[in-house]
Amino acid sequence: MLIAGHERELITYMLKNERSHPDTATAEAVDEYVRCYSMPGGIRSMLAIYRAMLIDAEQNRQAAQKKLDIPVLALGGSAFIGDRNETQMRIMAHDVTGHVFDAGHDLAEEVPDEVAAVVLPFLALTPGAGDLGA
Repeated sequence: MLIAGHERELITYMLKNERSHPDTATAEAVDEYVRCYSMPGGIRSMLAIYRAMLIDAEQNRQAAQKKLDIPVLALGGSAFIGDRNETQMRIMAHDVTGHVFDAGHDLAEEVPDEVAAVVLPFLALTPGAGDLGA
């Protein structure tokens, strides 16, 4: 109720406060975020991740009882999560590679070339990564 009709203000606030490089959000991208979040159920869907946190945490605790045997790439932004993704994934998996970018919350939009330079070689070296769609 508080956000409906104020999606642009919310998106603008988030871009300015959660990104290290807020200028990476084009006017077209902001318009698209606003369009999507203004649709029926848009904000509800965006906020669902926060509603699910406690359930996710319990599911992760259960899943961590047996560590993953696959390579895991844990990414973070220096101004948002930093190396905490790597630290948390080391609880969940045996083979973890971490990388922290000079960015905030939206890695792929803030530093797309740097993200691609880390993700693509990881996928190329990961056995079976090309078989995900099979």
